[in-house]
Amino acid sequence: MRGLSAEEAALRVLLVDERKVIADRVESLLVEAGLPVNAIRAVGDLAEGLERLKEKSQALVLVRPTAGMDISSVLRQIRAVQPQQRIAWVVDSGLPEQGMAMLREGAEEVILIGESDAWSMSRALRCALERWQYSKTLEDLQTMARIGFWQYYPARNEIVLSDPMRHLMGNNPEEIVDGQPVGPLRDLLERIQRVALVRRQVDIDTRVCREGRDDQYFHVQCRMVTQGGGETCLQGVLQDVTDRYQAEELRTARDLARQTAGIREQFMAGISHEMRTPINAIMGLSQLLLAEEPPGEKRDMIRSIRDASDILLGIVNDILEFSAIRAGKIDFRDEVFSPTGLVRDLERILGPKWQDKNLHWHLEIHPDVPERVRGDKLRLNQILFNLIGNAVKFTIKGRVGLYVEAFDAGEGRVGLRFRIEDTGVGIPLEARQSIFEDFGRVSRPQYRFEGTGLGLAITKQLAEQQGGRIWVESEEGIGSTFYVALTYGLVPDGEEEAEMAESEEPEAVFQGSILVVEDNRLNQLVARKTLERQWPHATVIMAESGKQALDLMELYRPDLVLMDLLMPGMDGWEATRNIRNHEDPAIRNVPIVAMTANAYITLDNQLKSQGFTDYVLKPFEPEQLFHTILQYVPIKKLRL
Repeated sequence: MRGLSAEEAALRVLLVDERKVIADRVESLLVEAGLPVNAIRAVGDLAEGLERLKEKSQALVLVRPTAGMDISSVLRQIRAVQPQQRIAWVVDSGLPEQGMAMLREGAEEVILIGESDAWSMSRALRCALERWQYSKTLEDLQTMARIGFWQYYPARNEIVLSDPMRHLMGNNPEEIVDGQPVGPLRDLLERIQRVALVRRQVDIDTRVCREGRDDQYFHVQCRMVTQGGGETCLQGVLQDVTDRYQAEELRTARDLARQTAGIREQFMAGISHEMRTPINAIMGLSQLLLAEEPPGEKRDMIRSIRDASDILLGIVNDILEFSAIRAGKIDFRDEVFSPTGLVRDLERILGPKWQDKNLHWHLEIHPDVPERVRGDKLRLNQILFNLIGNAVKFTIKGRVGLYVEAFDAGEGRVGLRFRIEDTGVGIPLEARQSIFEDFGRVSRPQYRFEGTGLGLAITKQLAEQQGGRIWVESEEGIGSTFYVALTYGLVPDGEEEAEMAESEEPEAVFQGSILVVEDNRLNQLVARKTLERQWPHATVIMAESGKQALDLMELYRPDLVLMDLLMPGMDGWEATRNIRNHEDPAIRNVPIVAMTANAYITLDNQLKSQGFTDYVLKPFEPEQLFHTILQYVPIKKLRL
């Protein structure tokens, strides 16, 4: 139990006595009882005593009755000010019959005070004060446990609340008027009363709603009792269990969030497959056509198809992985590339866009821009593609320009600043920050521009997560200028030549058999042509379903299987399980490489646990596919 403060140790006693002659006697009795008390405050009438009680509660209120005093009225007036106040009535020891009469009228405690038997009188006062201390300790414990005691008299709609109960209910004086509950408190008591009329004893959880405040949840235990005179009363305790309900609501919200995340991932997986599958066909077929070395203009057109599909793939990836971008979990490549070559490729790809609108295009690359840098080429491609595309989209007439310059970034790095200018519709001052927010769009009633409002948000995330920054200057009706500043690693002299020499080393030639399991006809064509062009002496076997793959496994015994995952009927997962459970070790142990258009499959560890040896992500880079295959086919089927 905690120690008493100095204020609590000095107990306060209020004496209501119109003659004030008994105050000294009571004080001496308290001292004899060994109780630390303040000087007793004596007041001449009840009105003055009530004013004192409004200022501060007392350990004990002693009332010396006068002739004709209404005991019940005095009790109600004191309890209206201090509901839990302990009250004792002081009667001359020579008038015990008066004390008995007062008890019959409703007095809770009567103390006889006279000239004789000082020990008994001081003992009575001590017991009264000790009961007050026990009551205070009980209230403190109730406060710690968030429990309050209450009594409700339905017939006269009156309520008595302990101080902890008042605290739990918010100490709102508007909910108790002249001892009667109103508003939410009355609604709560009426709900409890209806239950009690049926059960007599109540043990329920309930909610209290107040306008402008958070809901509270209470556990209520009470019983209906019949007091003397036949009056019915509800007595009970109430415990605040809001924290428990809030924790349950948080758990429910967490579970819902996890479920939603799972649904979102399944949806993204489906969208990823549906979008990346045709992109795989476009990229693969354009790559095969370029390998035929078509003449000039046709070659440029096919290269533009390939490059445009590559950029489209990057944009699709960004949209599919938007949550990962925002969480800062996106991976950035580290590769050597040419900023000038990248910009020239963009110029060729986007050229038809500004030509269709008769816009003037200007490109200026400062001589200080290095020929080769090390960093993420794809992300820079996406950033510039988005910004130049926006400039063209929002420019009705005039010009669009790209300016590239270098700046010193220190420590073997170089900074590149890209400036994209246009003479378009411009951006209002109040919208220049919101355009970089998710789904941020500027309302333009006089124009109609298509878009999701995600492009600039993705661009900003891509720039900042590489340690760069993006900002805009614009004037409505005049045009806009977007700036992007990024830093890249410098490529030491000779490193590029060494990488080129390494890439030109002769690769192994595969002369075995590969089973390709793929239901999409275009992707079948891409896979077969890609493999046959790389390894003319290899045998490529095609299967359109998992069931057909199992039959062909028995017939051809391939050295490796390329297995699509999503197929009608028996999918790649089930087909792989059947292969791994085959009784023939030659079939059971064959390497199986998953081919998936699901960008999210790489985020979990399902593949190896389900029997796959490795995977390639569609659309695949041919070199990546070849490298993966060569890791797992038998050495005896390779020739240098």
